[in-house]
Amino acid sequence: MYVKYAILKSCILIMNIIKACTLFVSFVVAKMVYSYNSYNKYYKPIDNKGKNKESYCFEIARKTIVEQCQDPEIGLCAGEFYYRDLWTRDAFFGCMGLLTLGEYKLVEKVLDTLQKFQRKDGLIPLRVGNNYYGIRFLFGIDVGNKVAVYEDDKAFKEPSDSNSQFIVLTYLLYKQTNDLRILRKFYVACMKAYNNNWKNVKSDKLLHGEYFDTWHDTFIINGASLFSNVFMLKSIQCFSEINRSLSKPYVMSYSDYNIHREILIEKFWNGKFLKMYPDMEYLETAGNFLAILFDLVNKQQASSILIHYENANKKPMLPVVLPELPKKYIYKPLYLIGLQDYHNRHFWPWVNGLAKAACNHANIVSGTVNKAFKNVEDIMYKYGKCYERIDPKTLGPVRHFFQSSEINFSESAGMYLLAKKDNVF
Repeated sequence: MYVKYAILKSCILIMNIIKACTLFVSFVVAKMVYSYNSYNKYYKPIDNKGKNKESYCFEIARKTIVEQCQDPEIGLCAGEFYYRDLWTRDAFFGCMGLLTLGEYKLVEKVLDTLQKFQRKDGLIPLRVGNNYYGIRFLFGIDVGNKVAVYEDDKAFKEPSDSNSQFIVLTYLLYKQTNDLRILRKFYVACMKAYNNNWKNVKSDKLLHGEYFDTWHDTFIINGASLFSNVFMLKSIQCFSEINRSLSKPYVMSYSDYNIHREILIEKFWNGKFLKMYPDMEYLETAGNFLAILFDLVNKQQASSILIHYENANKKPMLPVVLPELPKKYIYKPLYLIGLQDYHNRHFWPWVNGLAKAACNHANIVSGTVNKAFKNVEDIMYKYGKCYERIDPKTLGPVRHFFQSSEINFSESAGMYLLAKKDNVF
């Protein structure tokens, strides 16, 4: 009798759990449907007849990074809805726009926040903001105080690029202002970040990370990514300059920078472009154009990269990676929610702005890059927004039930401004 009662009680408990889960899922779905529909107004074309396209788009980008994405507590956030936090990576590229505008205090605010939340071992956080990221995605609300997050939200891997971005941004702010106070203020944090980087440099002299450690964080690839190693190399150069400017007797020098530059070219250059990883013959767009912008490749190599794009890319904008990666490299849960194209197929305006800025810097004319950047500007003009991602089928902002393209994306705005008015590099 007791056994039957226990079984019955267990069945009732299981049924109640199932009922509760069903109600919760139903609530989440209803909330996402509501959010999808309520945000629909941000993804519709607007009437811009009579407005000068160039000046209008410039003002849209300026307003995005100077007003809409500014948090008074932490500084420049990545976006307005999904990414309402200071993401180190996004903030770096957004700050390129702030530097072009002369908004130096806003850049310093970013560095202040990152220094404040730097981990004791020197790691610069992935982001600073709300800790309960999933609640924002599901319900559109924030809970709790501002905290530092040092690991990604999918595989809990540490970033391999944030340390370098902090160092490079510190030096670029100093270079623009010629204010030694900047270097003195952030020197210890730069040194700690610099030393933390070297903990992940392996025997091949490259910076390594586990998948989701770098910007294309839906690709499951371990090892030394081009993107993070380009930043690492630039940080070696910048930290050397920081030490020289402060007359610090630090061990790293330009000879070390040149040695590591030769190693990067040896490991990544395949005769046409810089490979995404040393053992992967794919062209990762951001890493290649960063190498051009940072003067890590020579003029002949820069031209070779552009020639490859002219021959291989038939798309209206530059993709994240060329050609598309096979399915085995895509984070499998994304297929369950229909976001497998997040990095592999969607176009990212900031990447296309970076490409244009790099071409301007190298004084190279590319029809493919010019066409891509024109499409970025046309989309901004048509919708009146800086978006995170563009749908390759519609050449409009991505609309998706789970996650549409972020609106007022500071990274896109920053790189648009750098492409239009580069006084940083």
